[in-house]
Amino acid sequence: MESVKYFIKAAFRAAIIVPLTAGNSVNPHNPQETDGSLASMVTIACLTAITFVIIGIYGGKQTKVTEAHLVIWSLVVAMIILALICVIVISVVAYRHRAEWFVRQTESIRKGSLKLKIMFLWLFGFGIILETTLDLAINVDCIRQDKTVDHYTYRIASIASHLLSIVYYCLQMGFISYFIGYKFEGYIRINYGILIILLANLIHWFNSVVSEANDTYYRHNHTDITGSDCHSPDSDAPRRHPGFTLYRYAENDTYDDACYWNSRIECFLEQLLPYLLPARIEYFLLATGFILGMWPSVKHDENHTAEGK
Repeated sequence: MESVKYFIKAAFRAAIIVPLTAGNSVNPHNPQETDGSLASMVTIACLTAITFVIIGIYGGKQTKVTEAHLVIWSLVVAMIILALICVIVISVVAYRHRAEWFVRQTESIRKGSLKLKIMFLWLFGFGIILETTLDLAINVDCIRQDKTVDHYTYRIASIASHLLSIVYYCLQMGFISYFIGYKFEGYIRINYGILIILLANLIHWFNSVVSEANDTYYRHNHTDITGSDCHSPDSDAPRRHPGFTLYRYAENDTYDDACYWNSRIECFLEQLLPYLLPARIEYFLLATGFILGMWPSVKHDENHTAEGK
């Protein structure tokens, strides 16, 4: 019986524990205690490939198939939740080790181009928060006008996802601004947390690119939305997909919602679209660059390079 237990334990470790914790040893007295740097990098790389394939397959179907929009919406919301948890966990761990992890050469770090990049991060961040807030306001306004049970349920879910997104954007900007001068140690929680945040930003970015393609398709194939000045049949105004807004409609067309498209708030939002869409993409790319620079492996390499000079 003992031999069976030992075999099961060894097999579980070989099949699950070791592949998910492989990395540099952090305890000379216990070589099995690692920082998970290698495992986290390989795992996130695989997950990135999988999620990009999912978005690539289902993204183009969002304008016609309700289930496709639901899959993308669920994926993005799930990544926001995971990234939020990681931001909070890393912040707590880093704050507890602030005496050891805070790098004293922050005077040079916070000057020049880095300070300018942080300023642009907040600028683009306010842009994406404005877009998300206006999208949220459209759903709130439609709840007041449309009493349909199905629509009400889906709009509540959309509002919740918008609020979750705004919290994530704010916390991520605060996290980057506060901890940019820290040198994170190679803890397994830190490595996995940083890479999950990176994955969330990359998914947001890629989904934005796919959504742009959907907008172009929708703009050239739907001219029947009427009821507001900017959505008349003769209007050339760009029509956008409802972002994190989650709907279910007849004929499986997730984009056809009269209340949403004919809203005056949506009309105002589309006038800002040429400025807000680039800000959204730039925010995720810039945030990804900052988070990548905070990854312990990158910090470790930078310090070794500086010492070599």
